[in-house]
Amino acid sequence: MPELTAVAGPARGRRWLARRDDRGAVATVVAILLAGGVLLGFLALVVDVGQIYVEREELQTGADAAVLAVAKACATAAPACSSGPAVRALAQSYADANSADGRSRVAEVCGRLANRLDPCGPDAGNLTDCLGAEPPSVPFVQVRLATELSDGTLVLPPVFAQTMAGNSGYDGTAVGACARATWQVPARSAIVGLTISTCEGQDLARGRRVDPDDPQPRDERVVFTAPGRGQCVGAPPADGWLRPGPAGWLDADASCEVHLPLSKQLNGRDSAPAPANCETRLRQAAAAHETVYLPVYDGQRGAFPDRAYRITAFAPFLVTGFVLGPTVAADPADPANAADPDVLLSWLSSGPPCALNSEERCLSGVLAGPLVPVSTLAGNSLVTLIG
Repeated sequence: MPELTAVAGPARGRRWLARRDDRGAVATVVAILLAGGVLLGFLALVVDVGQIYVEREELQTGADAAVLAVAKACATAAPACSSGPAVRALAQSYADANSADGRSRVAEVCGRLANRLDPCGPDAGNLTDCLGAEPPSVPFVQVRLATELSDGTLVLPPVFAQTMAGNSGYDGTAVGACARATWQVPARSAIVGLTISTCEGQDLARGRRVDPDDPQPRDERVVFTAPGRGQCVGAPPADGWLRPGPAGWLDADASCEVHLPLSKQLNGRDSAPAPANCETRLRQAAAAHETVYLPVYDGQRGAFPDRAYRITAFAPFLVTGFVLGPTVAADPADPANAADPDVLLSWLSSGPPCALNSEERCLSGVLAGPLVPVSTLAGNSLVTLIG
């Protein structure tokens, strides 16, 4: 026993000395890194790149707000869209209102609208460009914003990088953003008779911005209709409305479309099978790679199966495939049920969008742009971001 005690004491001391020596080593390493500028370099990278990122987000928000305001004014022939200077002034007011320091530079307001918008210049070929190409044959407006500080400076100065560079001439970065919007008359606004819940709409909008002209399989999302899907979680809406549930079929015309102007309440059916005309319309949209609009609702009410849906927005949706009815047992020669009239294999991911031979019903596609709030309805036109 004494032998164990004699060994334990020095061992503890050695361990304590090792820890003390480690602390000294860490301090030495930190001092060396600071002296060599490595840690300051990382600090410069984090702070300065973070500042650029924040500025870019502010400018993009301002560009989106400005272009939607201009498009809405032009869709309704408002005085704010009566001339080039009036359009620029409107864009400037929204750009400034969405900037933390109240200043942004409107670098360009352009588009396709006779006597009010100049044609857009060439793209810069970098991240400051709008997504996709200019739309053919429809009116549109495009707004480009750039950094402008409260003192009029057009360059975002670095916080640490200039110090690290030793006054090498690096004065900062000019940050930019671009947004493009169009307005469509009723004949061009294909609002199909299938409404999805706010939960589904948020699911569609989650993730990166998608180029609708070049969608990828990873961009594909699935919207579920009844049966087999429950209600959205959270508190129910006020005024007697119930929480939204699965997608529902609306009372639509023979082409499965709901036409503008729209009220905020649309009637439809809960847990009903897909109408034949809607199945045909969605199949046509998928074959043509057409973007349609799905109404988004935040509340429902009415006795089963009839339902009233409270519409809050529209989701521009590039249809890719669907499973809209009971599927037959898998044929060994056709395991994907491709010959089933209720099944359309996705042209983007080459498979059925949800489980076959089950109770699931679904529609697959790609969100082709941000959700369009009902508040952006301008007269008989639907205003939407397109890039």
